[in-house]
Amino acid sequence: MKKLLLVVILFITFISCKKSSKDTPLPNGTWIEVAKGKDTITFANVGSDQMFILKREGMISNGVLIPKSGVGPYVYTLQTDTIVMRPAVSNSLFCNHFYINIDAETNLLSIGNFYDENKTKGAILTFTKKP
Repeated sequence: MKKLLLVVILFITFISCKKSSKDTPLPNGTWIEVAKGKDTITFANVGSDQMFILKREGMISNGVLIPKSGVGPYVYTLQTDTIVMRPAVSNSLFCNHFYINIDAETNLLSIGNFYDENKTKGAILTFTKKP
């Protein structure tokens, strides 16, 4: 009975992350953060999953180069003005919701801060599409 309950909970969680809307165009390619030009998001489809990979400049800690927080792959779906996402490499299936806007004319992607600990939660990060 516990296994069945666990399967049902996981299924409901998975389905809640899969809602999508056609209002926000699907991003593709690589996008570079505008302010410092050091963080990138690369969008790709892996099988039936929509994924992106966040890359950031590393940092030195105790003389060792380590990755900054937030780097790695994410699974996402788009809703109207919202990206629903979670780290692909995570023991949690719960998704977080962030603002997103893609302006096809200016090639700018605006997204709610989901990784930069130096910026306030809710701040908007702007990326430009790599040519």
